[in-house]
Amino acid sequence: MDGNELALRVGYAGYKILQEWTTDHEMAKSRLIALQQDLADIDLETITWRPVDLLDICAGYSEWASTYDRASNPFVELAYGEVFAVGSTWLPRSDERVVLDAGVGTGQGQQTWAWGGTMVALDLNLGMLDIFRAKNPRVQIVQGDMTAMPLADHSFHLIRCGFVLSHLADVGAAFAEFARVVEKNGRIEVVDVHPHAVLTGANGIYRRATGSIGCVPVHRHLVSTYLHAASANRLHLSRVEEICWPANVATSPGLIATETKGIARPIIQAGEPALLRLTLAPQQPDHGRSAKE
Repeated sequence: MDGNELALRVGYAGYKILQEWTTDHEMAKSRLIALQQDLADIDLETITWRPVDLLDICAGYSEWASTYDRASNPFVELAYGEVFAVGSTWLPRSDERVVLDAGVGTGQGQQTWAWGGTMVALDLNLGMLDIFRAKNPRVQIVQGDMTAMPLADHSFHLIRCGFVLSHLADVGAAFAEFARVVEKNGRIEVVDVHPHAVLTGANGIYRRATGSIGCVPVHRHLVSTYLHAASANRLHLSRVEEICWPANVATSPGLIATETKGIARPIIQAGEPALLRLTLAPQQPDHGRSAKE
């Protein structure tokens, strides 16, 4: 018996029982009975576990880069279907703006946010950038750390950062850099994995060439952590949105893509938080208030 798959099944059953035990005793009981029957047929002493190797963001994404675009990612699909979709009204197209994609990775889904203007793609990982460059040969590429970007002050009209901040132990330095490089009338769009999704299993999971499971862990930052970091760097919050899984999402835990068969994805359930979206801008001086004071 595959211990990884069994752990997923038991964890999902337990998660549902936690939700149901106060409101639907019959359903909770039926799940407990099914779980008891499943476990009765399994010799827990003989289950096998595939190794899970925890890797830092540099080592993990360097190794993952060549297969990153092959596996479906429900979080990315939701973000580019709901937030950055072509034709969405969240940001009118402009050919005059300068756009920074901070943590662009391979550019998975990038074709769907055709904002116009001049784009600069920044990432720490050369392997990811090489794949992005092959797909986007005319885009300026910069290798750099998001917490110390090799970019000029106040040089971007728009900064987009997707699925990166949860990989950082401290998001404060990244928000400080956003505040430094954004133009004074600019805008910052952040989309990240919601802390609830992290709590229920969202991690960077892929199959290594050795056959073991590679995992680039993510940190569970509370929503308030993002908001405090933005405020501390004088970034005004104009929008905060907690995007939930839609009604038509597959609600049972499953396996992701052929290339990663046997690797569990996190618990996904319609109506539960999946993504956190923030829209920020530099705070503007209140000249009227300053004059009174």
